Amino acid sequence: MICNTIFLPTVETDELISTSSPYFTADLAINFLKKHELSIFSHVDYQDISMDEDPYFIKLNGFLHHCLLVYGEAYVIKWHILYYEFYYSAVDVKELQRIYEKLHHTLKKVVPNTQVGVYIPFSR
Repeated sequence: MICNTIFLPTVETDELISTSSPYFTADLAINFLKKHELSIFSHVDYQDISMDEDPYFIKLNGFLHHCLLVYGEAYVIKWHILYYEFYYSAVDVKELQRIYEKLHHTLKKVVPNTQVGVYIPFSR
């Protein structure tokens, strides 16, 4: 959901109000989905978050606020987010749980009615 290929790098300008948005690429995709009455089903990997945890959650929070302003809560609450880690992962279960709870809290704090779930392999 949050990665460098979706969000453009922040660009410093001398404009008082920036005319470029880091969400431009994501907005193109979301506009298409919304136009065709489709919602987002996104899976979030532990590895994506753990590589740079604090900046990940800062970006996620900013993106969610942006989406609420641009697309409205009625559209954003239709999204489904699935936290996922491969069954062969060597990551401790407590660490997986900690990250899921932080993701869940972040999403629910901004969009209380959004759907958040977790995939837990049976081998865990």
